[in-house]
Amino acid sequence: MCMAQEKNPSAWAAALGVIANHHGMPVSNDMISRAFVWSAAKTFEDNVVQAAKRLGLTAVFSKTNLYALPVFAFPIVAGLQEGGATIIAAVGEEEITCVNVDQAEAIEWKIAREDADKYLTGTFLLVSAKKAVKDARLARHLSNYKGSWFWSMLLADKRRHFEIAIASFIANLLALGGALFGMQVWDRVVPAQSVPTLWVLASGVIMAVLLEYSLKISRMKLADMIGKKVDLTISSMFFARALDIRNDARPKSTGSFIAQLRETETIRESLGSSTLTAAIDMPFAIVFLFVIWMIGGPLILMVALALPLIIIPGLLLQIPLSKLSNATAQESALRHAILVESIEGIEDIKALQAERRFHRLWDRYSQASSVTATKQKQYISMYVYWIQSVQQLAYVMVIVAGVYMVLAGDMTTGGVIGCSMLTGRALSPFAQLAQIFTRWQSAKTAKKGLDDLLEKPIDHPTGAERMRRAHITGEYELTGVEFGYDPEAPANLRIGSIRIKAGEKVALVGRNGAGKTTLLKLLGAALPAQKGAIVLDKANIQHIDTNDVRNKVSLLTQESRLFHGSIQENIQIGSPLASRAQFDEALSISGAGQIVRTLSKGLETTVMEGGSGLSGGQKQAIMLARTLLRDPSIVLLDEPTSAMDEASEKQFIKEIKPWMEERTVVIATHRPAILELVDRIIVMERGRVIIDDRKDVVLARLQGAAVADMPQKTAQIVKLKSAE
Repeated sequence: MCMAQEKNPSAWAAALGVIANHHGMPVSNDMISRAFVWSAAKTFEDNVVQAAKRLGLTAVFSKTNLYALPVFAFPIVAGLQEGGATIIAAVGEEEITCVNVDQAEAIEWKIAREDADKYLTGTFLLVSAKKAVKDARLARHLSNYKGSWFWSMLLADKRRHFEIAIASFIANLLALGGALFGMQVWDRVVPAQSVPTLWVLASGVIMAVLLEYSLKISRMKLADMIGKKVDLTISSMFFARALDIRNDARPKSTGSFIAQLRETETIRESLGSSTLTAAIDMPFAIVFLFVIWMIGGPLILMVALALPLIIIPGLLLQIPLSKLSNATAQESALRHAILVESIEGIEDIKALQAERRFHRLWDRYSQASSVTATKQKQYISMYVYWIQSVQQLAYVMVIVAGVYMVLAGDMTTGGVIGCSMLTGRALSPFAQLAQIFTRWQSAKTAKKGLDDLLEKPIDHPTGAERMRRAHITGEYELTGVEFGYDPEAPANLRIGSIRIKAGEKVALVGRNGAGKTTLLKLLGAALPAQKGAIVLDKANIQHIDTNDVRNKVSLLTQESRLFHGSIQENIQIGSPLASRAQFDEALSISGAGQIVRTLSKGLETTVMEGGSGLSGGQKQAIMLARTLLRDPSIVLLDEPTSAMDEASEKQFIKEIKPWMEERTVVIATHRPAILELVDRIIVMERGRVIIDDRKDVVLARLQGAAVADMPQKTAQIVKLKSAE
């Protein structure tokens, strides 16, 4: 397949966007472009197909005869010989009508049919809208929670399960060869002293053993393939789910959250080939019991009595094991929580000389975990020893009963030997019950924790009818909005009414804890309003597709952080296809360009997790550049200059002012200089709006009020503005 089109992915992104709009699914090219860059697909064609799926489209690459396609198949996307792609809108008797959409404006052009090979690669992307899918853009990982998700994944590959069952059946039949061989040797070969017969039988058994070995290896590989597939699916599913959990529903403890996600490893262990094959082998014990009955008749009672002696204690053991497994999971979560908290706050712990406190907490949780683990091991060990004892007793009783039958002339010596060997084979799968029961309890506990994650609300619930907005101007209207972090405490934010016009520049001021950051997060759809309505561009923000809101809204809070990677990767992480001019502009406005020039490796300087090794001002400048590079229509900034010196702040204000002209901007600040950027000030106190008016009016009102009655930070702003 010609890959010239790979040189210009933006053309394919633009073409898919146009076709999605044609099918009634408005999208922005930025969304598709990011999907191209971050896709894990190995080939460019797979990237395109995956991007189409996210838009609710079905896309297939084909080298079909263009002129044989029916009229309803159009529009389609075609690769160009010079690179990139074009939309073929229609094919006439003499001309092919094409539309190029990767420019500022769509350009229609025509190709004569005889010149098609000069321009087109012959590779076409046939695109159609999916049917009976409400939100096909979402991966199956974000589908509505179902309690049977584990079994549906495990049993999804029915063909391989059937192959494993067939291989197990044949392998267990072949396992009969050893017992029957021993019986025949002692009953026929030894009395007849027939050495040739011995070797003929031995050759057959050797072949059976080798074939049984091959079947077990094949069965193991099939089981591992199933386990690997389920493991990767579960791992991907829960990581996608973890990323999509709504911010207000996210677990408060990072360590406990990590511990919950690590439960997928417990599921992985339960899907090991040894566990699966042991479980599959158990039903085949009936085959061995049947053969024992055929050979030894009443001897089957000795083996049949052993089975309940093995199974019943194992079932009773599930009661304490279940309690211990739950306790282990809780203690593991606590250990993870204290571990993550200690590592993240290690500098403060050392500065406060609080190492002993955290060490004591770690030892306490470790001791509790060790006690639980020891009890669990003791129960399992006792059960393993019990199974071994029952197996030995069953073997002894078969021999004893068999001797009586031989003395009575009801059975041969070879028959007793064969039955004794078959007894071991019949009970051997049950010897692994201890391992199966242990892993089952661990998996069951792990599944409870994972179920809890699946039940949490997510940003992109399937089946939710949400509006698509490719363009958002930034007109807000808040009415009766309330939000609280603690459901048992009064709301942290209560907004009676706020209206922000598109293109308006607004400052939020007030003392710490006034609710400024929370309001910014509500405006940026990072948090949902618990009461009231936030209307964005005449539509409730919760009714607009979350991707579309975040595509046009850039939110920078004080909790924002940098990620491990180069400075360039950190800046481009949200805008991977930004042009060099846009990148340089973001560096210049934010002040990050000046910082980069002082570093020996420049943009390739490695940033550690959270920006460790960079100063507060450097981190803030880089995050500002990342925010500006997204080219949003709505900009929400929380203390954007809090870590800057006065000179850097003045330069930032000078650079960003013209950039902000046509954008809606809301800035939470304690710095008076920032007020130069805004036309309106909203003063907040204890989660409520106490003043909301034009900047000059608000400053005049504040100047006339008693400074002692104003919030501390607001008073500081008034004093500084008055001195200017």
